[in-house]
Amino acid sequence: MAAETYSTPIFVSCGYEPKRRTPAELLKRAKANRYKQEGHQEEDSKRDNTKYMKKTLRDRDIALRRYKK
Repeated sequence: MAAETYSTPIFVSCGYEPKRRTPAELLKRAKANRYKQEGHQEEDSKRDNTKYMKKTLRDRDIALRRYKK
């Protein structure tokens, strides 16, 4: 007996469908939160940077170890 496959994602079949926000909605939300575009540039550029670097380096090392043999 073959396993059944479903084309509908689980979250849609449960009644939850994520809303995609348009760029206009995102800009309106940022303006409402008093986000200043140039004022946060330095912080935005380094947010989660170490997390990204650690994960990238770890993944690279795993791949190199796999093919090193």
